[in-house]
Amino acid sequence: MSECRENSSRSAVSAILAAAASFKLVLNFGIEMLQVYTSMADTRRGYSH
Repeated sequence: MSECRENSSRSAVSAILAAAASFKLVLNFGIEMLQVYTSMADTRRGYSH
């Protein structure tokens, strides 16, 4: 009985870790895109001046 509970909790932890890893990837990607967008906007603003 206790072993089943341990396995389920372990799988839950691994699922949470996987979700956190994917969230971190998405977050990093979003930050990168934001930086690229802001740098593009800055260059565009520089051209307009």
